[in-house]
Parts: sequence; structure tokens; C-alpha cells
Amino acid sequence: MLVFFGIFIVLGLLMSLKPLWIWRVTESWLTEHGRPSTLYLYVLQILGVIFILLGIIGEFVYLFM
Repeated sequence: MLVFFGIFIVLGLLMSLKPLWIWRVTESWLTEHGRPSTLYLYVLQILGVIFILLGIIGEFVYLFM
């Protein structure tokens, strides 16, 4: 279970610190020479923070409850 929550934290860090890299890996094949919108990048960063929080809360609940 801790590995699962650790993956959430790592993925959240990547999403919040390198959103353009995440876009290149997941969505860039859909466009020929396009770029993601700034809204997409902001939403990806917000989701990254949510993933980090879920990972931390999940590890806390797993270890101490």
C-alpha cells in the first residue's frame, strides 16, 4: 500500500513541477505542432498538488490508523 501512495506522491511532483513534460508524454501525439494551453498546464499543476496531498494523507492513514 505504501508503494501505491508513494507513486501518487511522485506522480504529483512530476505533474506540479514539470507539467509540460507530462503533456509531451501523454498528449503531444494528438497534435502535429501544437502546444498545450496555459489553462491545461495550470489544471495539471493543481491536480499534481491534489495527488501529493492524497499520497501523504493515504500514507498517514495507512501507518497510523
